[in-house]
Amino acid sequence: LRASPLKGLEVPGLAERIVSTMFADDTTVFLRSSDSYEMMTNVLDSWCKASRAKFNEPKTIVIPIGPKTDRDRLRTEHALPRGGPELPHAVRLLEEGEGARILGSWIGPAYDDGAPWKNAVEKIESNLAGWSKRKPTLKGKRVILNMELGGRTQYLARVQGMPKHIEDRLEKLEAAFIW
Repeated sequence: LRASPLKGLEVPGLAERIVSTMFADDTTVFLRSSDSYEMMTNVLDSWCKASRAKFNEPKTIVIPIGPKTDRDRLRTEHALPRGGPELPHAVRLLEEGEGARILGSWIGPAYDDGAPWKNAVEKIESNLAGWSKRKPTLKGKRVILNMELGGRTQYLARVQGMPKHIEDRLEKLEAAFIW
């Protein structure tokens, strides 16, 4: 993909353009509005033949980025800008506020940065309630808090960032559990 004519995205502060990321059987491709979806699928088809992998088009999701007018036009026309060909009907376009998970991080157009935290906070609340019934010592509570708050939030906070209102909620849970 990097050797292809696809331009991908240029991010300020990064020396190289971003064209793709690959991990296990997941591939994320970043297309600029001037890039060709058809060229991308041709490159991926060649790679799949060489590696004996399979490109699963029904699992393909397009995450519109850029100005809202461009994102709306992409959804309306179901095609890349500048007279590009229509995207295959199997390709799903994320709606405003909807997110897709890429290597544990949730992204999407106008996506609520607190949404990925909902399940994590609910799990922590539930687990702390269960631990409270066992009447742990103060030292035990500290170990439990390190495990629950530290362990369950570390990766998500790294890849997603932690909104202030989530941080405040977790601090309240911590104080209530300790005392």
